[in-house]
Amino acid sequence: MPNRAEVTPVSPPIGLCYGSVSALDADQLVALAGSLGFSSVMLPPFPVSACATRADFRALLDHHGIRRVVLDGALGMLPRCGFAEEHGFTAALHLQTAERFCVDCFNVPHYEGDPRASVAEFADAL
Repeated sequence: MPNRAEVTPVSPPIGLCYGSVSALDADQLVALAGSLGFSSVMLPPFPVSACATRADFRALLDHHGIRRVVLDGALGMLPRCGFAEEHGFTAALHLQTAERFCVDCFNVPHYEGDPRASVAEFADAL
């Protein structure tokens, strides 16, 4: 991979989503994104990393020039989401993951959520 100093940043700044590449762990996704000039990554709901601590993962992000980390599939935050309940996705689990992986943005897709949930209920749940 090229040295980060040799990489031209993508303009406008956009991110690389884990779903756009073959199965990579979080560390590989960060390295790939940085080597291609991306400034952010979208991680799966429960990423895997060899980094032992939040500080280690932060250092990895900094090394590769990644400034934003999005956590995808935070379905545990939806009101009455059967999929989340069936798979043990909870808001607390997503927040723990967010802390561990320096997440500063959540993607909360509404699929599998209760379509009867009002905007107010949805906002309150978030």
